[in-house]
Amino acid sequence: MKNSIDIPDLFNRVSDNKEFAHRMLTTFFESYKERYDQLEKDLKEEKFDELADGAHQLKGILGNLSIPEGFDLLKTVHSEARLNNSAKLVGLLKKLDKSILKAEKFFNENQEIFN
Repeated sequence: MKNSIDIPDLFNRVSDNKEFAHRMLTTFFESYKERYDQLEKDLKEEKFDELADGAHQLKGILGNLSIPEGFDLLKTVHSEARLNNSAKLVGLLKKLDKSILKAEKFFNENQEIFN
């Protein structure tokens, strides 16, 4: 099974500074729920432009953190938000949340990687 965080890519991005990578991931996972809640709120209120912008920003963060599944899902969220496709967006956001929770679980269970 492929890791939900691409550790070699992440360490390459941070020049093998494992402590920095750890801090970045910790900070992201601490703030993720608030970001996700905003995406859901924008969808519920049919603020598709805001949803697309939020997805685009979060996609950049996940790219930098080497979380490929979430990155790919956010590309699709961004596209579907531009099309105002609320029916598809509901399922995509649920998949995104599961994907991020999986990455967080991997991170929490593999702390030794960052030592």
